[in-house]
Amino acid sequence: MKRSATRISAILFFLLMTVSIGEPVYAYLLQGPHVLDLMIAKLGKARGVWVSQTLEIYRSGAQQPPVELDETLRYGFPEMFRSDIETESTQRIHVLSMGDVLTIVDGKVESETETRFDLYKDILLFRARPLLIERLSHFGVDTAISSLGRYQGKIAWVVGAYYPDESVPQVWIDKDSFLPFRWIVTRTVGGNRKDALEVRYLQWRKVQDTFYPMRIEFH
Repeated sequence: MKRSATRISAILFFLLMTVSIGEPVYAYLLQGPHVLDLMIAKLGKARGVWVSQTLEIYRSGAQQPPVELDETLRYGFPEMFRSDIETESTQRIHVLSMGDVLTIVDGKVESETETRFDLYKDILLFRARPLLIERLSHFGVDTAISSLGRYQGKIAWVVGAYYPDESVPQVWIDKDSFLPFRWIVTRTVGGNRKDALEVRYLQWRKVQDTFYPMRIEFH
């Protein structure tokens, strides 16, 4: 079966910075699954996307320039994905297909699981509500919960938390455009201590029949 694809160039950044919290906003609330439906519809109906991007890795507290890697992504909506990174000395292939995960480094199977830094693609990939809800629930997002919040002057639907609580996994979706711009992934480590990773989706652009962020940051 032929699959239409769109080529996109994007860039990812690994950064460390402080998150600010604004004041709560109260209004009529859409239910979380409905918000996700509207987000999926906004992202577009392409069958596949080909992305060429630069991965920049910053070391916390280091003054050296970031490490830059060229990466090629292939999205086959709604649940197939492949990432290829190749340097002069190493080749990494990461594949997700129908729920199965495989990471191959230099021709050898490295892992059959994903790291948290592989999760950024999930919101962009799973363009069917049951699949997306199952995926988000797996990482602790309670999609039955929704609220309205404000971040850096932007009002958003918060799926998975009651604003301004940022201690639990949650997805932020722009109230007007229905494009996602934050995914907070939390986990408990060392007793009750919370460890959080925040993914930010920025500089959205429509290319042919799909939307894709030109910049993705990890905080």
